[in-house]
Amino acid sequence: MEPDSAPSAHAPHPAHAAAGFESPRPALAARPHDRSSRLRLALLRILVPAGLGIALLSSAVASLAQPIAGPSFEIDDRGRLLVFDHVRGFLVGRFRAPAYMTGAESPEEGGISLENPRGLGPDLPAVALTSFRERLGFPVACSGPVAVSPCIADLEDDGRMEAVVACTDGWIDLVTAIGEPVKGWPVKIEDEFYAPPCAIDLNGDRRLEIVTAGMSGKVYAFERGGVQISGWPAHPGSDAGLAAPVFAAPAAGDLNGDGAPEVCVVNAKGVVWVFDADGASLPGWPQVLPSPEHGALQLASPALADLDGRPGFEVVIAGQAGRIYAWRFNGETLPGWPAVTSNLAPAGTADPAIGDIDGDRHPDIVVACAPTNGVPARVAAFDAGGRPLRGWPCDLPEECNGGVALANVAGDVAAEVAVATIGGNASLLLLDGRTARPLPGWPKHFSDQTINAVPLIADLDGDADLDICVATISTGRETHAWLWAADAEGRELRAFPIFLPYEEIVRATPAASDVDGDGNLELVCATEVSDNLHAWELEAICEPGSLPWPAQGAGPARQGALADAALETPFVKEARTEGPSAPSFDTSSLPPEIAGEGTSLDPGSARADEVQAPAARPREGEAGIFPTIPFTLERDTPVRLIVFNIQGASVRKLLDHRLPAGRYEIFWDGRDENGRPQASGIYFYQLVLGDRSATRQLLLLK
Repeated sequence: MEPDSAPSAHAPHPAHAAAGFESPRPALAARPHDRSSRLRLALLRILVPAGLGIALLSSAVASLAQPIAGPSFEIDDRGRLLVFDHVRGFLVGRFRAPAYMTGAESPEEGGISLENPRGLGPDLPAVALTSFRERLGFPVACSGPVAVSPCIADLEDDGRMEAVVACTDGWIDLVTAIGEPVKGWPVKIEDEFYAPPCAIDLNGDRRLEIVTAGMSGKVYAFERGGVQISGWPAHPGSDAGLAAPVFAAPAAGDLNGDGAPEVCVVNAKGVVWVFDADGASLPGWPQVLPSPEHGALQLASPALADLDGRPGFEVVIAGQAGRIYAWRFNGETLPGWPAVTSNLAPAGTADPAIGDIDGDRHPDIVVACAPTNGVPARVAAFDAGGRPLRGWPCDLPEECNGGVALANVAGDVAAEVAVATIGGNASLLLLDGRTARPLPGWPKHFSDQTINAVPLIADLDGDADLDICVATISTGRETHAWLWAADAEGRELRAFPIFLPYEEIVRATPAASDVDGDGNLELVCATEVSDNLHAWELEAICEPGSLPWPAQGAGPARQGALADAALETPFVKEARTEGPSAPSFDTSSLPPEIAGEGTSLDPGSARADEVQAPAARPREGEAGIFPTIPFTLERDTPVRLIVFNIQGASVRKLLDHRLPAGRYEIFWDGRDENGRPQASGIYFYQLVLGDRSATRQLLLLK
């Protein structure tokens, strides 16, 4: 096959090739057909610990000819391939099984089991090359290809995050922190999804609901158990010829200041709708963006923020006809808007962002514009009144397809602007918001790669400084994907990039969150070829201020504003219900390292006002009752939290970090340091705060 006719995983977004708004699945490059070579490489990635060097890898290749205690494979009741690593003793992940493993010729009814002592058997899925360990139970096989950013939020109200992914073939998955599907999910919709889902409490029940929009133009809302909320889906414009596919993320927030959220959606024709919690359109909507002469589709998402100081948020939309609009909740245009880009450059492809980038404590609007009429691609910035900011726009080497992200990376009084470009030689820029100039160490260039997504900004390495992460795709015949990250000075972070081989595509922004509620940060990423959802455990603590722009749209509501970064983090959250206290227990018979040697934390102690360490509260789950350990800090304090068994042996270190003031709930999932489930029974936890400690009993029931 000639090089210029080879299929490429750098296929355009379906929107760019949509004819009559049809959305065929993008053509993808074929995967390698040499199963044995893929298996050998994948086995090495699973069985050889990271960082052992080239010499050890060469030795390992030679040793594959010898019998090894290799992984085993099983097909579960959902037809997924389960891979077990017997060398390190844990589940590697759940994957989409090869067709020949799930056919009718299966020798065992209800599934097959293939023990694999010599490295023989089915093709192993692609294993990312990184020293970061994946969460137990990950990667997860999604129900279909995922071309959008995952939404990470506490949707089950259990103190831990769930991940929502919308698939291009109409499936919507909701998975737990251990990779299991939540009860009632996945849900199959007769639609296709190229718009990221968002999460918001629509009905005021203190639980988050899921909102997403499809290629049919319908907008869906789901509550607990995968049930569609009454009044949804909304199908705007179906009776007026205004219906069109939706590629942009829905944005949710309180627009009219009544305490209840609304949902804003813009479709590919540039028609903007606002719906209330019951799926009804608000008066004053829709608003219709001018149609561009070049016929480009509207791909940019809405952004929500308070621009005029009145109660509620305004809606900001960047259009393809070179204008940026700002409306109040009733569709009224704000004074000074629409703003106009240079040479009416199209701005409806990349998501806008809202935040204070000039240090005046007022919101600014930042948009990425496409090249037009000899003017290069640019990043433009406007104040809340629609006036261009001094020093802007900033020229880009190529067009930006994803959008911009904002955060105070430099630690001064204003936010910086992160923006990435497409093309065969992509660039990532970090711009000073006050001067529109790159910060020292930037830009970064990526030869033979492209970046289609919004950058992510979070403290990824735990050094209390913010970092920037992007997903890149190679543009050659064999397409691979990377997750690359650097600090504020452009220095590549340790253990990055994460390499995803085998013709993989990561088209959308990853997400950073404390998925499992242990206080540490995870990086979550969805793929479009192997249909996997990954979750890597990073070496960083998740704390307030460490996640200013942790996903596309800055948070689960996809508001596209730095204000959304004040979203509740999973680790620091108010205790919502008071459960029964565990019975008191005499710890005098325990070893000193368990009984504690520091100052008492009892309520009568001299420093009891600094921290409260109540007994663990049980949390009911699908598989039993697991303990949750709450405590309160009045000031910044080093904290260590360890679980012991009745014999006094350490089972699991849950925390060993310095934490800021706040109320905390730490969840123990009943597993030891190696991820092995522990037996039901009585355990103890030791909470150490500086030179003080306390020990309490906890109960694990399965």
